[in-house]
Amino acid sequence: MKVALIDIEDLYDEFSFGNKSPKAIKDFLVSAKSNWRRAARFVLLVGDASLDPRNYLGSEVGLCADEAN
Repeated sequence: MKVALIDIEDLYDEFSFGNKSPKAIKDFLVSAKSNWRRAARFVLLVGDASLDPRNYLGSEVGLCADEAN
């Protein structure tokens, strides 16, 4: 089993021009599945996140580990 550690900022830069977006993560996973010699069987996402990306609840924790402003 091989492990790849991907920095989220690098992922955002590559797949959404630096914009913090859940779509960037999805696009990365699609790209990895189609371009890596061995497609990932498991994915583990670690970090703080919220289901309130626009901070309506005042939690100050944004979607995908950072504010999506």
